[in-house]
Amino acid sequence: MGDFCRSLYGCFSRARTESLTFLVPFYLLRRRVGGVHAKRASVCFVISVDLVIFVSLFLGSVVMRLPTWLLIVINSGTMILGMTLRPAYPPQIDFTEEEKEANYQRKNLFLLFLMIIQHLSLFFNTKFVAYSFCGVGVCVITVLIQKQREYKNEKTGGKREKTG
Repeated sequence: MGDFCRSLYGCFSRARTESLTFLVPFYLLRRRVGGVHAKRASVCFVISVDLVIFVSLFLGSVVMRLPTWLLIVINSGTMILGMTLRPAYPPQIDFTEEEKEANYQRKNLFLLFLMIIQHLSLFFNTKFVAYSFCGVGVCVITVLIQKQREYKNEKTGGKREKTG
């Protein structure tokens, strides 16, 4: 449902290209690496739509204002971090070790392919690099958040810490 609404927003907004350039890498990567998930579908839906709007209408244009050399450096660093990160799946997703390894390898092939396309697109403009960087960056952040949750869960022995 969330993917449908994100795509619908992208199709009817003025930021169609930006939305798709963010969504395609984000979605394809997210399928391979997992990352943090909301506990309820309604929360996921709201966060997903807000994320697409935020990146399409604000963050991407900020990233495009960076000097090209800086965008390349930050993008390359994010890609390398993405390639080194192992997938982090929430507890409700139960993959075998073979499936996790296959996803890890597919993720790296996808990131390598994306990086080649990004560098070729620099001959035309920085829009593709900026928005696809946002997709990879947000996906990497969700994996890091999930890994932090796993670490916290292991540290507390599976018990949830009280807040407040």
